[in-house]
Amino acid sequence: MKKIPSLILLWIILLSVSCEKDKDPVLSDYVIGEWKTPTMYTLSTLPAWFEIEISSAKYSLLKTNGTNSVAWPNKTYSVSNANKTITIKTLEVDPSDIIYKVTLTEDPGMMIWTSDEEGGETFIWEKQ
Repeated sequence: MKKIPSLILLWIILLSVSCEKDKDPVLSDYVIGEWKTPTMYTLSTLPAWFEIEISSAKYSLLKTNGTNSVAWPNKTYSVSNANKTITIKTLEVDPSDIIYKVTLTEDPGMMIWTSDEEGGETFIWEKQ
């Protein structure tokens, strides 16, 4: 008879731990997928948007204005779950790392990347 209250208590604890886990997703899992920015202006007065596809080891980026596009496929990245950052290789011939602070919003289909780099862009990504 004492086992029943113990099992109920154990079930409640496991349920509450499961709910807490859902509130704080692991960044390395969260970023995987296809994302798109709203229209933005970068380095010119022409509107454009970015599309990124992130897998478990690589990302591919596309910048387009609907007519012309530039793509950077199969670039590497890493994620720091503890620091909530994503580090990507730049799009230059001589690659260097850019670290973006990732902010997860209340909307599970959105994340914001910000950089402390001079002239760094802020990207608002929406999951596709």
